[in-house]
Amino acid sequence: MELITGDPAKPRAGGTGRPELPRGDLADRARGCLLGLAVGDALGAPAENLRPSEIRRRWGRIEGFVSDDPAGTDDTEYAIFSGLLLARHGSALTVTHVERAWHLWIADLDEGQFRGAGFSERGTLENLRRGLAAPISAQHRHAWSDGLAMRAAPFGVFAAGRPDEAARLVAVDGRVSHDGEGIYGGQAVAAGVAAAMTGAGVASVIAAALSVVPMDSWTARSLRRAVAAAQRAHPDRLTMERAVRSAVVIGGYPWTDLAPEAVGLAFGAFAAARGDFRTAVLTAVNMGRDADTTAAVAGALAGALNGESAIPPQWGDAIGPVRGSCLPTMRGHHVLDIAELLTPDEADDAGGVYEAGGAYENATPRGAGRTDDEAPAGHLSPADAVTRHARPADADAPRAPASPAARPRTRSGAGHRARIEGLLLGLAAGDAAGWPAARHRAARMPEWTRRLTRELDTFAEQNATTTLPVPIALNQPPEPLRLGPSDDAEWAAFAAGTLLTSAAGPLHGLSPGRRMRAAVDVAWNALAAEVAAAAARAPEVESAVLPLRARISVRAGLGNLAAGLRPPATGHDNPHYFDDAACVRAAVLAVAHPADPAAAADLAEFDARYTQDGDGVHGARAMAAAIAEALGGADVDTAVNAALAQLPDGTEIARNAAHAVRIARDFVGEAAGAFALVPVLEHQIVDHVYSYGIAAAETVPVALALATAARGQIAQAVPAAACLSRVADSAPALAGALTGALGGIGAVPDGWREACRTLAGCALPRLAGTDLIELAGLLADTEPKPPTGGQFGHDIHDAPAARGRTHDTHTR
Repeated sequence: MELITGDPAKPRAGGTGRPELPRGDLADRARGCLLGLAVGDALGAPAENLRPSEIRRRWGRIEGFVSDDPAGTDDTEYAIFSGLLLARHGSALTVTHVERAWHLWIADLDEGQFRGAGFSERGTLENLRRGLAAPISAQHRHAWSDGLAMRAAPFGVFAAGRPDEAARLVAVDGRVSHDGEGIYGGQAVAAGVAAAMTGAGVASVIAAALSVVPMDSWTARSLRRAVAAAQRAHPDRLTMERAVRSAVVIGGYPWTDLAPEAVGLAFGAFAAARGDFRTAVLTAVNMGRDADTTAAVAGALAGALNGESAIPPQWGDAIGPVRGSCLPTMRGHHVLDIAELLTPDEADDAGGVYEAGGAYENATPRGAGRTDDEAPAGHLSPADAVTRHARPADADAPRAPASPAARPRTRSGAGHRARIEGLLLGLAAGDAAGWPAARHRAARMPEWTRRLTRELDTFAEQNATTTLPVPIALNQPPEPLRLGPSDDAEWAAFAAGTLLTSAAGPLHGLSPGRRMRAAVDVAWNALAAEVAAAAARAPEVESAVLPLRARISVRAGLGNLAAGLRPPATGHDNPHYFDDAACVRAAVLAVAHPADPAAAADLAEFDARYTQDGDGVHGARAMAAAIAEALGGADVDTAVNAALAQLPDGTEIARNAAHAVRIARDFVGEAAGAFALVPVLEHQIVDHVYSYGIAAAETVPVALALATAARGQIAQAVPAAACLSRVADSAPALAGALTGALGGIGAVPDGWREACRTLAGCALPRLAGTDLIELAGLLADTEPKPPTGGQFGHDIHDAPAARGRTHDTHTR
């Protein structure tokens, strides 16, 4: 059924292209849009990051301000920031202008408390302060955030009736701080507002938003699903809101600032309300999640559509000049002043309407690079700016130190099996060595023991004690807390199971390559069926209890599969597309192609696309290529170079890996070896802004660098990786996998072999008791056979729903 019809309002020919509407009508809609944004922001702020059930427990249903002192948040202040910038430059706005404003108004000043700003803004500031220029400044963990969508409405006001122009301008603004879906979210909002400014109907507003983003994007999919859910018949309001949330919310992810999700919820609320301002805003507020942003966007759309008079006076009157709690330079500005600036009596499409602070003209940007304007003479280009944290030019490429004669490269026999054993036990030992392993293994303890640990941690914080708690057994058997592997080793064994399943009878009619991919597909779909069943039992998306423990990227990928998506969308529509979950699996998948790094990388990518995208996929290809070379008998430099060859130019992971390996090769020969490299990697590679240290753009470069500095010795590389506490969840495992494959099982100390050879089932309970030495023997067979007993839990007979859905390649 066609749910969205109509065309966005078309501009008149000639002139500025502004719609043929009375000046007063445009001005009223502009005030309605930006005041609506601020009202929605203030109404939604108390409900931010809450579930609907939590909102109802606190306030019942929110029907107005629940605070005695309502105020906007970073959403309103950043909208004013972009509005001032747009009023100053108009359609002549360039990335250089935006980058300069970020420096002058934010990055180069004492930022104050910076209250309410998200990871995208903080990551951008850190990059700008390091001298990085756009678009590299937008390479951080939340480039997909709704930070651009929340400040996009002014572009729709300025380009009223011109959705394409609104989308173009907001993308110029966004290149400094966002990428991909983060920019698409901003474009959808700006275009929707531009259409609403002409009085277009709800369907035309939605059509305008969809017209400016790729139809195969996460943003477009979320927007379509949310609107479809909102427009279906529902018995009551709560059922409708649950349907909209279920259509777009990513369960298992704590942060709520995903642009595809927030934009979907906002347009869903707008569609459910049929454009009514009060209903749209309150629907967004009561759905929770990033409620200040979703309500701000819904308010901007409905305010632009209906004008200022649609906003209840008591709500509009409560909005005063912003306080500068996030951006001190915005203190004292009112959104209605911005509305006036963006709809002047004589609109000058070339800009020049507003000059902030009187000092803008003489300002000189730091780190200006390849933008729409040529960088000023004497300033850093992107290539110059990234030398401390980036891939060097060819002349400075990492040089491999002189190596002894390469060992004979073999694919079979005792040596081959020893390298597979070294791979699995090295990965398991590295997994066990990192401090997070103890917390993962504690999942097998009763919940009350974990609750005690959390309470003791709170006690330490509240009482300023430096005696920090660790997972405890108390009166329970302590075995789960003893040294041993945890989640990384278990998901590596999951990948090994797909290799073994590929030799199962029902797949024998396929070619070896197709068999392997079919086994991967069946394994993921079998898990997705379990996730779908758990989600169906849950009252809210976020409360689903899964029969496994997994990374955020894996949970999201499985949820996408359960919802009917297929790769690569399952990995792309994923908040942690960039993490290293697939890198661990790739290490084992390389066993299928020893000494063939290209084939190993291709198989790793096929698997990675279920849960990752971007650097998450690139990292998986790199690890598979390196370990394929190691399994073929190559030395450490050949293996590391194979990994580097898989990393595309211009990506964060490529810059970090080349930089880290170049430094590591400078450390070769030092007595302290890999240990001496730890502080350098900590300061130059490891990120300290984001809440999780699992980005492939950090952990893979760290593993490659430490393997290089250790000259392939596991006893050096793994302890050094474990010293990097921020990346200790996976970097030691990745370093252990590579060095274990290089050195074979003989390089893994006896005590570590015994402690780490048996899986506990803390992430995948079905794998409890799996012996990694025995698993290595199965993998070493020329034609792997499935293990007996169903311990891997994804034999193709267990997944009837997945039959007939296998595929050879993923659309990219």
